[in-house]
Order: sequence, then structure tokens, then C-alpha cells
Amino acid sequence: MNKYIPADIVINACYDAVETTILEHRRWVCVYEIVFQYGDKYYKVNKEVPNTEYQDSDPFAVTSDNTIRCTEVELKEVTVKKWVPVA
Repeated sequence: MNKYIPADIVINACYDAVETTILEHRRWVCVYEIVFQYGDKYYKVNKEVPNTEYQDSDPFAVTSDNTIRCTEVELKEVTVKKWVPVA
């Protein structure tokens, strides 16, 4: 479920992130997925970080009403299939 949370709350909550994962490493930016706690719920948000000081970006895609779209998440154990070399 998506929720729009005030930008200052999201930005501050990301400093105490529960988990940070690199999603993409592109030429000009790195895209991170950050999971943070807000109240008694957990949310994830993507953040684009410029790779050089010359790149101009809006790391959190802040909306015109100064909010950031976040997705509510929960921690679940899942089974994953993966291709591995033959022993």
C-alpha cells in the first residue's frame, strides 16, 4: 500500500534505516531502496544518489505538496531459487 509521508519525516527516518539495498548502479546515479520505520509500521522508498558532485537530482522525488511516496512493507521469510555452478 502506498502512502504519502511528509518529506522531512522520510529524510530523517532514512538516517536510521532498517535496511539499505543498492538496486541500480547507473552512470550518473546509484539507486538505493531504503526500509525505515515510521510509527509502528515499516515503509520502503527509493533514493537516487548522484555519482558526482556535478549531477543535479531530487533524491526522493518530493511531490509539490512536500511529501514522498512510500510503500508499506513487512518482513517475511521467502524461499528463492537461484542458479548455481554444478559441483
